[in-house]
Amino acid sequence: MTAAAERARKIDQTIHGVVERAAVDGRLAAEGWTLSAIGGYGGGRLAPFSDIDLALVHRGLPKSEVVALVQALFYPLWDSGLELSHTVRSVKEAVSFGREDLAWLTSTLSARFIAGEPELFADFSGAMIAVARAKNGRPFFDKVMRKVAQRRRGAGDAGRLREPQIKDGRGGLRDIQAVYWLARACAADGGEVRDELPALVAAGLLSVDDRADLESAQEFLWKLRTDLHELAGRDQNQVTAELQPQLAKRLFPDTPDCLGALGQALYRAVRDIGAVSDEFFTAIESRLWRGRRKSRLS
Repeated sequence: MTAAAERARKIDQTIHGVVERAAVDGRLAAEGWTLSAIGGYGGGRLAPFSDIDLALVHRGLPKSEVVALVQALFYPLWDSGLELSHTVRSVKEAVSFGREDLAWLTSTLSARFIAGEPELFADFSGAMIAVARAKNGRPFFDKVMRKVAQRRRGAGDAGRLREPQIKDGRGGLRDIQAVYWLARACAADGGEVRDELPALVAAGLLSVDDRADLESAQEFLWKLRTDLHELAGRDQNQVTAELQPQLAKRLFPDTPDCLGALGQALYRAVRDIGAVSDEFFTAIESRLWRGRRKSRLS
């Protein structure tokens, strides 16, 4: 298990402990609510200063019961020092907001059950996938591709910059997230695909060779991102020249030219992610817009 996955697992354990104590104390409604990890946390990985995104979704409970849930679940987590980014919505509100807000919608496509009513989580997750898959997923595809292009223009091509952005740049971790989102929304049976590369291969959406390239690249970038956060002491995702020597020594301690090794490994990782994700985007686009030539990455 990687450090990022282990960190997410420990947060899961902390939350489960809070839920169990609240249930014993009688401070939780017996049903009508579900707590899920969303966003990057939903994907099961956390860097040291990553957001811990949680969604408390309910079946239209009275306001007093919702307030009681928030107090029972979130207050102890805040008291423990966790920096939470949380959302509280009914299923109806979640769906309505998902039709208008791409960031919320994409974060829910990585939703992972934590506690509460499993059936409600399934309803919530299914409803959000249905929003993304509306009209065969075409509007969602267009929105995601516009966001990808905008993000890449702002952060640049991670493989061509001296100080690359390994989260938002072309070839960064956001590109892999976009692949997962589109797999769920726009591909056949995409709603069953989790944030795991083997699942994409099993669904026929990724070749075995591409999976191997992405797995290697993704693991390296997560190690790099973890060390980057620890050295910077904050949520930093740009590999600055100042930190590169320290990162190189951490990642390649037994390599004489560790700085050169870092540069080569980083280039290979973002090159592979950029190439495979672009191929995936084009394949999905071809499926949805047969006969159209203009790429939505332009």
